[in-house]
Amino acid sequence: MWQLVLGQVMREIERQAAKQALWGTGKGLASLLLGEANKPEAYADRINREFNLRNYAKAWALYDSDCAYW
Repeated sequence: MWQLVLGQVMREIERQAAKQALWGTGKGLASLLLGEANKPEAYADRINREFNLRNYAKAWALYDSDCAYW
């Protein structure tokens, strides 16, 4: 009886550890994909929406003109 209970507890601990490892890997991957590489695109998209430019190239040029401001 105790072996059954201990086996179930150990499986649950292993399952929780696997979930945490997978969650940590997913967060690392997401930060890699959405990190520094997409910042200029996000700012250009924001500029495009806020100023209603309807032209992504103009928004990108506006971002490039003063990156520190944005």
